Formats: sequence, C-alpha cells, structure tokens
Amino acid sequence: MGKSVCILTSTHPATDVRVFYREARTLAKRGLRVSVFADWDREEDRDGVRIYPVRKPKNRFVRILLLYRFLINGLSCPADIYHFHELELVPFMIILKILSRKPVIFDIHEDFEVQYRKARWLAGRPLKFVLVSISRLLLFISCIFDGIVLAFDYRRKYLFDKKPLCILRNYPIKNMFGRFPYPDDKKGNYVLYTGGISRRRGIEEMIEAVRIANKKVDVKLLLIGKPIEAGILPLIEANRDIVDYRGFLDWKEAVEIYRIAKVGLYIVHPTSGLAGNLPNKIFEYMAMGIPIIASGEESWRRYIEETDSGFIIDGFEPTCYAEKIVYLFKNKDEARRLGANGRYAFETHFNWEAESKKLLALYDRILKGEDI
Repeated sequence: MGKSVCILTSTHPATDVRVFYREARTLAKRGLRVSVFADWDREEDRDGVRIYPVRKPKNRFVRILLLYRFLINGLSCPADIYHFHELELVPFMIILKILSRKPVIFDIHEDFEVQYRKARWLAGRPLKFVLVSISRLLLFISCIFDGIVLAFDYRRKYLFDKKPLCILRNYPIKNMFGRFPYPDDKKGNYVLYTGGISRRRGIEEMIEAVRIANKKVDVKLLLIGKPIEAGILPLIEANRDIVDYRGFLDWKEAVEIYRIAKVGLYIVHPTSGLAGNLPNKIFEYMAMGIPIIASGEESWRRYIEETDSGFIIDGFEPTCYAEKIVYLFKNKDEARRLGANGRYAFETHFNWEAESKKLLALYDRILKGEDI
C-alpha cells in the first residue's frame, strides 16, 4: 500500500494483543507505516511499528480530562488513515476527521452500553443512566466514521451497516502457537484457565471441580490471569494445594506456560455482557491442541461441538466438570483425538492469519475511497 496509519488507544497498553500483535503488525507487514499512540513507558520501534508513549493516569476521571491529548497526537502525526479503539475518544476523533480530512476507523471491542449497565463501580449511581445514554448517542453518531471494526457481531443494534464494516474475531496468531501441540510426556497434570478471574467466570466451580477430580487422578488447576473482583486472591490462597496460580503475565510469557496444560477449562455464568461474544481462550485451547471443557453458552457451544474438540456441560455443577476432567486424564487417546480436532480447526479456520484478510480488505476499500 505504501501509505501510513495512526492507531490511537486510550485504555490499552501499546503491546495489547489485538491492537499491536494482531492489527498493527499485520498492517506493517502489508507495507503501511504504522504509528501507535498508547500507554507505554518509552518511544520505540517494535516489529516495524513506531510506538509513542501516552501514559494512562491511574485515576479514571483524570484520564477522561486528558483525552484531548489523543486529538493533539493525531494531528501531530499526519497519516493517510486513523484507527482508534475507545468510545470515549469519539468526540475527539470526529474533530480529527474534520481537521485532517482523512478517513477514520472505529474499532469496537465490546458492547459499551452493556458494559456500563453492569459496571460495578457505577452500582447504584445516577451516573450509570447518564453513561448508558451517552454511549448510545456516541455509538449512533459513530456512523460518521469511514469504517467500523467489531470484535463480535452486534452491528444491527447501532446501524453500523451504513459504512464499510468487518467483524474481526480475536483468533490466535499462528506463529505464536507454532510449537503446539506439546508432547504429553513434557506436560504437567494441569487443567488450564486463563483470563479474568471472578466468581461470574466460574472460579469457585473450577476450584471445586479440580478438588473433586483430584480424588481420582493427580490434577491441579493452572491459573493465569488477573482477579477482577474482591475476595478472589484469598480464595486462591486458601486452595493453593490444588491451584498453581501464576498471576497476570505478558501474552508471550503466558503462551510459554500454556504448554504444560493437558485440558482447557472455561466456566462462565450467564450475563448479558458476554452475550454473542467469543472468548479468545476457546480458540487458544484449540491452538494448543488440548481438549476443552466448557459451560454451554450458545455463542461458543457450536464451535466446540462442530469441531468435536471437547465437551459442553449445561449447568454449573462442579461434579459434572470433575467427571470430564477425570475421563480425559484416564482416556489419553480420546484426549489427544479431541485436542487434534481443535488444532486442525485452528490451523484451517480459526487463526488470525485467515481473519486478518478482512482487516486488509477493509483498509484497501477505504483507502481507495469506496463508499466514503
């Protein structure tokens, strides 16, 4: 393409998996000159991408007051196309679009209206109603932008079909999982969960399921991620005999730890915030070549069932999950078969290299001036 793109994000770190490893690096490899303005501690070139640090204040309200910096940063970095990632930046990106006269893409990672409705920090506050109303307005006027990227499909809710659009799933990157599947004799007796850790995300059921299973087979819960509600760390500490907690890790570090797991576990209680969403970990488990045991939310059920890569369990009874853990640990051939099915699905369909073609097609379309 030989053109330039400026990526702006006010909440994600510069090396965020979606922002940097998936999108920015893909665009750089295609030949664009890519600049990223994001929370980081230094200015640097990495994998063909220029990173400019915009430190994120710890205080939420101070951060909001300083959002104007991203308008200044965008104007200071003349580009052929701008690509931003937060709803809170919409007013500033409208101004940037008007002043620069360049196309702007809005990359939406989640349903912001639902996010504000379930935000714990807004519980019982009139501010929740205000933010939900503002989010609706900002998403509606986002139709002014030249392209929309969605992490999952809720385009009809906000009439996004009026502009060039693509649904860009966060599938794993092939070269990050090139050394999988890992030989069984080099793995530990681990069931893996990775991601945000909370009761809604099944931490209590996972611990109890592993404890029950541990009475019949030697197994521990390998836990990687960040607690996202109060009381989680004491719960983990109280169960250290069956929980190997590694904390929050950089993505590359986490992938190295993944290699010792034999089964991937995902238990999530129903919530409107996850409706229609596809968790990255389901596809990462497939990429690892390990069988999956997951609760039965419809949005990911079909991926596991159609690929025959694991078990779906309706309900949240720990005993049911424990039975499948024991079965997979005792029936190694079946575990390998399910894992191989998931790995094949990852290699042929559910990988970023295949998904990224939609991002490049969107950029081609916008840079050529189609439907703008």
